[in-house]
Amino acid sequence: MSNHNKKTEQLGLNFGTAQNRLKKQLMLQLVQQCGRDSCFRCGELITSAVDLSIDHKKDWLDVSPELFWDLNNIEFSHRGCNSSCRSRVVNRYGAKMERPDGFEYCFSCPGLKPVSEFWRNQQECKLCKNARNNEWRHRVGLRGKRTDNDVTSESDRARDNRGSG
Repeated sequence: MSNHNKKTEQLGLNFGTAQNRLKKQLMLQLVQQCGRDSCFRCGELITSAVDLSIDHKKDWLDVSPELFWDLNNIEFSHRGCNSSCRSRVVNRYGAKMERPDGFEYCFSCPGLKPVSEFWRNQQECKLCKNARNNEWRHRVGLRGKRTDNDVTSESDRARDNRGSG
């Protein structure tokens, strides 16, 4: 048994996952010791490592990559406070769009959709993600011939029909 597998077995979860959780707990402890455990967005104390997120005081995206790395631009926030501040998103064509509360922008298909149509922490709606996964499974031979119930593009169907003649 490999060392990694042995650690995974003894911890009861993947060793990489365990390491990341430990790092978050350590970071929270250090943030608390430094007195920087007040959320930059709401001002409340951050008491859970799961809720801790690194936040940028000034937006860096579409502004300056240097702001991403600038340690003076870093604060700490609750994950929910940090993600809720992103009311503007950039679609796949580079256009800025307003994002109303409770909606997300799917980067695979156009338009805003309710957050319930997304898997957690995904930038693609469930329909697009499932279609992409089905396409991959078909390409690698994990599925049989596509059916009309599969979500595929017209060009994919035309390619299949040419090959079946």
